[in-house]
Amino acid sequence: MASRSPLVSGARVVCAQRAQCVSFLLLLLLLASAFPAVTQAQEICYAAADGGNLLTQVNRNTGAETLIGGFGVSNIEAIAYSPGNGKLYAANAGQFGEVNTTTGAFSSIGSGFGTGNGALGSVSFSDVDGLHFDPVPGGLYGVHRRGNGNDGNNDVLFRISTATGAYVPGAFPDFNGDSQPDDYLVIYSGEAINRWDVDDLAIDPSNGKMYGAANNGSSNDELIEINRVDGSVTLVGNMGVFDIEGLGFDTNGELFGSSGTSGTPANSLFDINKGSGAATLIANLTVGTDYEGVACLTDGTNLISGTVFYDDDEDGVLDAGETGTSGITVRLFRDDNGNGIVDAGEPQIGTQSTNGVGYYEFPIAAAGDFVIMVLQGDLPANSTFTTDDVETASFPLGTFGGVDANNDFGYTTGAPPPGSMSITKQSNGIGPLPVGFTLTYTLTVTNTGGGDQTGIAVRDTLPPDVTYVPGSTQVTTPGGSFAGSPPPLLVTGQTLASGEQMTVTLQATINANPSTCVLLNRAWATSNESSQQNANRVDLIDSGTGCDLPVELTSFEVALDGRDALLSWKTASETNNAGFEIQRISKNDGASAPWQVLGFVNGYGTTEIAQAYDYRVEALEPGRHVFRLKQIDYDGSFEYHPEVEVFVEMAEQFVVEPAYPNPFNPEAQMRFAVNR
Repeated sequence: MASRSPLVSGARVVCAQRAQCVSFLLLLLLLASAFPAVTQAQEICYAAADGGNLLTQVNRNTGAETLIGGFGVSNIEAIAYSPGNGKLYAANAGQFGEVNTTTGAFSSIGSGFGTGNGALGSVSFSDVDGLHFDPVPGGLYGVHRRGNGNDGNNDVLFRISTATGAYVPGAFPDFNGDSQPDDYLVIYSGEAINRWDVDDLAIDPSNGKMYGAANNGSSNDELIEINRVDGSVTLVGNMGVFDIEGLGFDTNGELFGSSGTSGTPANSLFDINKGSGAATLIANLTVGTDYEGVACLTDGTNLISGTVFYDDDEDGVLDAGETGTSGITVRLFRDDNGNGIVDAGEPQIGTQSTNGVGYYEFPIAAAGDFVIMVLQGDLPANSTFTTDDVETASFPLGTFGGVDANNDFGYTTGAPPPGSMSITKQSNGIGPLPVGFTLTYTLTVTNTGGGDQTGIAVRDTLPPDVTYVPGSTQVTTPGGSFAGSPPPLLVTGQTLASGEQMTVTLQATINANPSTCVLLNRAWATSNESSQQNANRVDLIDSGTGCDLPVELTSFEVALDGRDALLSWKTASETNNAGFEIQRISKNDGASAPWQVLGFVNGYGTTEIAQAYDYRVEALEPGRHVFRLKQIDYDGSFEYHPEVEVFVEMAEQFVVEPAYPNPFNPEAQMRFAVNR
């Protein structure tokens, strides 16, 4: 758990002596200077009125509008506020620049967005209709208009450097087949909903999803969700308003829109339901006309930070002289229910890689509760955590400028320290598990140290969808039995000699809808009741009928090394995963050739930690080869994951790209290129 910034309000101090009061006041001043000022949300948006070329400030609750000044240019059609540096940026057709929030004046940055390459060939980013900053990583996205909304020309998405004003090269996967990352992504709104024009973008700080306002020039606009990996589009719903030109989220995750001169009503500010797309009028705007852009990420940022380090003395604390580890992926999740763990459906909203001293930070234009986890596969082999494997951070809604620091992750690669506990569980299999079903978990705790251990504790945290059965916890030790306590402390005060074991049984009843997964997460045993340090943990899981994908495969790639195929795949989480069977067919053997089993790779059972796997297939014959994974559960049930194909030619070099879209859908594809 990270440290929290203290909040002092209305304190009354009573001192026995004058000197005590002076000392105490000095201490308060030092504390106040040690923590950043926490500010309230400003509740304002900036709006760009094309009619009059004006910048205005709008209260997003009431619609009250104040004129700031003129842009000094005539083609401002998109604006975006950077919560990271507090600057307002704009697109003047094909020119990027900064807008002075005091005067409204536009100043150019660079010589234009430039021309990029992608699936549609060479595209000049000369008519930028939408801009929006990602609230978590902080990158800036733009959308270039290629047509008039109904002519079959999809718009394209690209990244922008605020330093140079140009597009960011190679920001997207390769979809044009040249073995190089693409400079833009086609937004397939035309194919999805017959809306070819995306007038503005917005990225939700609560879940990282990108939205757009799409139209075809003749009917009410649609709110769409845009996949930032493959450009696919999902319809959210009709906004009920024509000519929505501006779109923007505030830092609390509320979506706003502005209409142009053809709007119904025109020149107005709207609150947009991001679940249904329905737009509700807030106010008519009167300072200008044709409101092309709205920017509402104006409240600033909060900061989450910490260090991933090698814990030399294994005390769970980052001590002076202990070394941070670079290049470790740290993942940030929304904690929607505030329970301190990542539950099904809670989104990953950002990742960072630790720097040269193991430090990471997430400046986020968002508030609420968050969970931080390390991608354990990035750590050295045989690593175990000496700290918690999960950290939490929390910022009150509507306040910004807060810091939640010291979210540190310590690890060691050595043997367990003397006196540590190991813990295993008896599998209960896979559901379906109906409401009211009582689960029984059996844990085996072993003293793996070199001497007797006293004060042994076993702990667990029950999720909200299961209820502990009172009096059901039973502990059997070499000396007898003991009735335990309710979670999180199941057992306390037990003694084990070196090598001895005890069993712990726990019962819990399912309260949730049976279509949900039931997770009893992170049980641990330790010889220190007041600490989780040096504790060995185990996940306890049973599955309901809704767990259609017990293993969440996030990627499956194949690359060629001469005539060898290098298979690699990753999972975001696993449930009862025994492992993966690697299968292959050769197209040389004909269409009816059977799948050949090449080998088996053990899985990680049940884990919420992302895992990485690899497998080498040697000396392939020339020709086409198709590979697939058969994921097998402990109970024997299995699932096939998408196939990938490679082509081997004796004297040529081949490049095989990752499967897309990623994550997979039922029609995942692989591209490959042959150098002749």
